[in-house]
Amino acid sequence: MAFKQNIYYRKQTPAYLKYLKIAVCTLIVVIAAVWGFILYFNGQHVKAPLLKFLSERTSFSINCDEIEFSPLYPDVLKLKKVTLGNSQIGEIYVEYDLKSVITSENLDIKYLYAKDITFDSRDLEALKKERFRYKNINILKLDLINSPLYLNRFHSEHADLSAAAVKVSEQGDISFGDSTLNAQTGSIDSYELKKIHAKILSSENTVALSEVQAQMFGGTVFADLTIDKESKLIEFSKLSINNVIFQNYSGIIESYNIRAKNASLTNCVLSLPAADLLLGQVSGKVEDLIIADKGIFFDFKGKAGEISKLDLLVTAEDSLLKARVEDNLLTVSSDGKLFGGEYSSEIELTGLNDSQSELKVKAFALKNAKLEPPIELYNRLKFLLFSHNTEILEFKVDNTEFVSHIDQLPLSIKAVNLSCEDIHFDRQTQKVKGTPGKFRLSTDSAYYSDLFIKNTDFHGVFSDEGYSVIMDRILLYNSNACASLSRDFAKNTFAFKAHAEDFDMSDLNSSLFSKLFNGKISFDADLIAQEDDDTSLSITQKLNGSVELRSKSLLISAFGLDLINGGNKKDYELNLRQLLNSIEGGDCGFYSLAGKATVENGQAKIKISSDLATSHLTLKGNYDTTDRIIDIKSTLMSLAKDSLTSVIIRGHVTDPTFYITALLRGAVRPGIDESAIENDEFYTAADGTVLKVKAKKLTDKPNIHASDKDQVQIHVDDEKKDKALTPDSVVLY
Repeated sequence: MAFKQNIYYRKQTPAYLKYLKIAVCTLIVVIAAVWGFILYFNGQHVKAPLLKFLSERTSFSINCDEIEFSPLYPDVLKLKKVTLGNSQIGEIYVEYDLKSVITSENLDIKYLYAKDITFDSRDLEALKKERFRYKNINILKLDLINSPLYLNRFHSEHADLSAAAVKVSEQGDISFGDSTLNAQTGSIDSYELKKIHAKILSSENTVALSEVQAQMFGGTVFADLTIDKESKLIEFSKLSINNVIFQNYSGIIESYNIRAKNASLTNCVLSLPAADLLLGQVSGKVEDLIIADKGIFFDFKGKAGEISKLDLLVTAEDSLLKARVEDNLLTVSSDGKLFGGEYSSEIELTGLNDSQSELKVKAFALKNAKLEPPIELYNRLKFLLFSHNTEILEFKVDNTEFVSHIDQLPLSIKAVNLSCEDIHFDRQTQKVKGTPGKFRLSTDSAYYSDLFIKNTDFHGVFSDEGYSVIMDRILLYNSNACASLSRDFAKNTFAFKAHAEDFDMSDLNSSLFSKLFNGKISFDADLIAQEDDDTSLSITQKLNGSVELRSKSLLISAFGLDLINGGNKKDYELNLRQLLNSIEGGDCGFYSLAGKATVENGQAKIKISSDLATSHLTLKGNYDTTDRIIDIKSTLMSLAKDSLTSVIIRGHVTDPTFYITALLRGAVRPGIDESAIENDEFYTAADGTVLKVKAKKLTDKPNIHASDKDQVQIHVDDEKKDKALTPDSVVLY
């Protein structure tokens, strides 16, 4: 019995093994259930309830092609090809706090990654307002790849943003901690940007950007700055601008509120349309930059490789610059190279963006230069001088060569010295004014065409009330002259003086004159129009004074006055051109030439006498300085006293008529060239048409109304013949 009992004891299973088996079986069932749950709750089975959950919490219609989800990691979700309304997201990866998703009013996201985002503009506006029924959304770490990005005024369709501690408040405000922005393209308002990089720190009141780098306006900008969210003030703690072209900066001034204590420019270009100025290769330091209330203020010190006045085609090089901009006032001081010489200037320009801008040249100096003005300068000179209200306080040119290649101004000067003070070009009246203005001009070795002028010295003053110009000296090869001219507009007075002694006329021989000269002359002029009680009188009506001309011997080529007293006994009526053409075949020698014009109240009485090669000339007459009408009677008597000719000159001084009457003819002498008179002539009508006119037909009698005043009386009795046929015996009534 005992043995049987022992056998029975060994076959009995211990109780803990039963429990162990139960636990193992339970574990197997649980594992199978978990695996079944995992296998069942994959992305495709979760897709429908998840999309339903999201749709219930947002106003968007949401769909996606693929969802990756695991119950083992219920706080991790990955979605591909997500559609929100008309917008798409290539991929979303999110790690979130599961409890906050289900029970909290705030959504806490540990990590959010989104890639290849394309937003419809309407969806984007709606998304900005979307809270997914959460008051606040907190994102510990955010990565956006190839995403549209809108940060204040910055916009990019394809940007990368890596941000920490992102918070989207219930009011829609976004703040974030340390962030990094990268984009190949973008814009700030309408200004295009490229290759953008910045580190961003956003707080409740400000956005701080550091290590900013962007390409804009053709160059690169490096900066550290903060933006005040409320005032929109942009304040730079660091600003470096390289190779930038500032062409239209008015939009920046009108749209932004900017401050920068210091900034640097390297190889930049600045355009000032109001002044037609272009500054190139500008490098230097900017201090105290303020852009506010549509105004700009700053100080600049640096250099410019180029300063161009575009409308003048003038360029200064390698200039040192100091500039100050205060609201609408630009002050610039510069020193550099201009026209191959050295220059310095100090100018002020007011009304930078105003067509009524005013230019003040405080000082300008140019020395050792060579001026070769282009044709564009002459075409625009008057317009440019009065395009602004221009005030020149001091202007100097020293030892500067001037060369003109313009047909209208065939002038070249080896050395010009010029100084001007207090000159005003008034835009409204288109007049030059002074307070008073002063100038002094001297030249050395000049050619006007091929006329040589050794030296000149001028100085003068002028104002609104009048002017005074004094030519201290003009020296040609061997001869000099001096003159002065003054005018008082308020008193309506005028004065002119000129003097030369033994002026060698051969110094004038050049292509400017159709004649050649030889001999010396002396002349004096003293004309004055004084103040008169009768204010209606013009200057010429009250002109008084005299002009005298003297020469011992003077030769003029192709001006054969002797021919008038030769040839056949024939009368002519000629205009000025016909007369000059008809006597070109001979030269004229004046001997003991004496001429004087006495002017009284605008009426000049003229008297000239001279011996010619074969005749003696006597001339008397009148000239009305107001109407510019001449009435002159002259005689030519041969030295042999056998030929006598009367010449009456009448008409406007620019186109008088010559009535030539042959009174006596003796020995055969050359006369005027009738073939030259008969040639067809041309003149230009008022409308510019060139017309051909036949010269007047020669007649035996000139077409002149006879009067006692025009008669020439000659004493011809035989006993007094020798006395009668002398120059003094011919009386002009």
